[in-house]
Amino acid sequence: MDDDPFLGLEDSFDVEPPELEPLYSEVLVSTIAKRLATNEGLQWTEKQETELQERIAKLVSAAKNRGLSTIKMIVTKKATGAKEAREIDLNLLARERKLQ
Repeated sequence: MDDDPFLGLEDSFDVEPPELEPLYSEVLVSTIAKRLATNEGLQWTEKQETELQERIAKLVSAAKNRGLSTIKMIVTKKATGAKEAREIDLNLLARERKLQ
């Protein structure tokens, strides 16, 4: 998989376990928004950062309540149909407070 899971606007992704996909999606959208703001020289407000951190905490908490230390993001490349998986280390996410 590319080092950057945010590339490939036409690609799709799933999360295992599927019940955590909505929470992961919220973190992913906020992370992409932060990256775009930074790249475009736009302000990323304290409120936006707080919301991102709350979303990360909610995802980590929900996964840990299920006894998980990782979740899996599976990207399907639209162009080829190839599926590529990436493990998301929840301990690292909780510690570094950002998607890797």
